[in-house]
Amino acid sequence: MMDKHRPTKLALQGLVHGTILCWFHIMSTLGEHLKIWKVDCSLRYPIAMAFKIVGRSRSDEDVSKMEKEYNEFICSLPLDIDTKNFLMRDLKMNWICEE
Repeated sequence: MMDKHRPTKLALQGLVHGTILCWFHIMSTLGEHLKIWKVDCSLRYPIAMAFKIVGRSRSDEDVSKMEKEYNEFICSLPLDIDTKNFLMRDLKMNWICEE
């Protein structure tokens, strides 16, 4: 387990077996993104919990199912389309990936 961000993780992957990011930093980055995207404070916690539930899935099958549920949840929120797309892409690019 390591601190900080995805580029550092990618750089270390060839050197250290099983490198994963610290959940604190994953959630901290998500929180920063929610602020940048100006997501209302009342929606930040539910979004963060949904993100973490998907991220903690134990199998590829569970992740696939939970990703669909997460995307439906995000689409149901009173957010502009760009913010919804950012949130769905953030999950896909920074958690559900083949790294």
